[in-house]
Amino acid sequence: LHLVLLSLASTTWIITGLYAGIVCWREGYQPARFFVLAFALIFLGALATIIPNLGFPPVFKNSFLATLIAQTFDILLLSLALADRINLLRTEKQAALEQLLTSEQHKAKIEREAKAVLAQANEKLQQSLENAELESERKSNFLRMVSHELRTPLHSISSSIDQWSEVQSGEQQDEIFKDINYGAVRLCTQVDNLVLMAETDDSKLEAENHPFELRPVIDKLHSNILSLIDAEKVSLEYRCAPNLPRAFSGDAYLISHLVRTVLDNACKYTKRGEILFAIDWNDETQMLGITVKDDGCGMSKEQQKVVFQGFVQVSRGLTRQSEGLGLGLTLCHRLSEVLNATLSITSELGEGSQIDFQIPLKPLPAEKILPRSTDFKGSILIVEDNLINAKVLERIIVKLGHPVNVAHSGLEALAAVGKQRYSVILMDVQMPDMDGITVTQKIRAQGISSPIIAVTANSDADVRRKCRLAGMNDITIKPVKLKDIQQLLLEWQQVTTPPTGQAVH
Repeated sequence: LHLVLLSLASTTWIITGLYAGIVCWREGYQPARFFVLAFALIFLGALATIIPNLGFPPVFKNSFLATLIAQTFDILLLSLALADRINLLRTEKQAALEQLLTSEQHKAKIEREAKAVLAQANEKLQQSLENAELESERKSNFLRMVSHELRTPLHSISSSIDQWSEVQSGEQQDEIFKDINYGAVRLCTQVDNLVLMAETDDSKLEAENHPFELRPVIDKLHSNILSLIDAEKVSLEYRCAPNLPRAFSGDAYLISHLVRTVLDNACKYTKRGEILFAIDWNDETQMLGITVKDDGCGMSKEQQKVVFQGFVQVSRGLTRQSEGLGLGLTLCHRLSEVLNATLSITSELGEGSQIDFQIPLKPLPAEKILPRSTDFKGSILIVEDNLINAKVLERIIVKLGHPVNVAHSGLEALAAVGKQRYSVILMDVQMPDMDGITVTQKIRAQGISSPIIAVTANSDADVRRKCRLAGMNDITIKPVKLKDIQQLLLEWQQVTTPPTGQAVH
């Protein structure tokens, strides 16, 4: 009985080991195949030993020898299993080392790339810091220049007004009046330059395309520029080509500002000598040629390389020889790009400068030009909420000899046009309760065709576009002079209103 129980226990242990080996082998553990064979041999040897104990005849004559042979093969197979296990561990270790090496190489690569990115980022950061410092310095210089260039003409205006009441002779009053006029023109120029510079900074400014007469535009520029030069020291020669067409299709506002800026620069840098202002027209290429030549200080080649940068002046610092914000040629360069024009500079240090523009323009046929009447005496409606501005405009209209009414709000304007027909309406744009654009739309909705001219301090392109889309015929920018209003009335006195969004000038 003791032998039977022992045999059964041994068999159970062997079967359990054999089962465990088979499970490991099926799960992919390769050394287990040797364990399975080893336990199979042990099982056969044990079975040969147990059978006689159970009363069956023996399988082998010498059971002990059979068991010994089985155990020998078992040890051999277990050795093979152990060798296979060692080889597997070696392979896994080699794979782990290779993976580690690959990981280290990948890590080193990532570190190198990270260092390169960090170095590039540091370089960009350093460049950004340098640019920020440069920009900060430029802005500081600009603010100082703005303060100087705006306060200087304001001083000439304010101080001259104070002196006006103290002088008695007409000659002295004429001299003071010239100083006031000089300050006003200079101040308007600087404000306009700042507004246009801001517009061109975002690259959204586009040239409009409206009919206009060129000769009045350049005649006005010639007249205004005379107040900026000392006639005793500087002469201004004005030439206009005889074949210049009367009217064109284009952007009169931007062309006017472009030419005015160049003329202003020429006057600013010429203390003695001559300034040439020439207008030419090429029928074949349909190009408007503008030449401004001066006997000023001129520019070196190095100065010409940076002169298109904003806020750059030929002379700088507290001892600089000229006035201005340093925006002139930068603004000319930007406007020439908007107008699809070519700009060229010829200059030598101490020898003066010559600026040439070639602007593509489409001339209008004679039938597109509107007739004028010199005996116009129609009534004018002024729509202006500012009392002082309304009085100034009213005095101008009265001096020109026209009947005039004043509306101080949009509602008063609508009531006025409902009572009588006006030959021309001078419309402020920015007003409380109802702006000038809305008033114009309501007037047009009533079928009223009187010319409406915007008289506004808002000169940006978006406002100009909205005014035309609302049905306004023309725009003039404050401050306005008697000659400006006279010219506008001369152009629009017998004009019927075009469809909304279009303008005939």
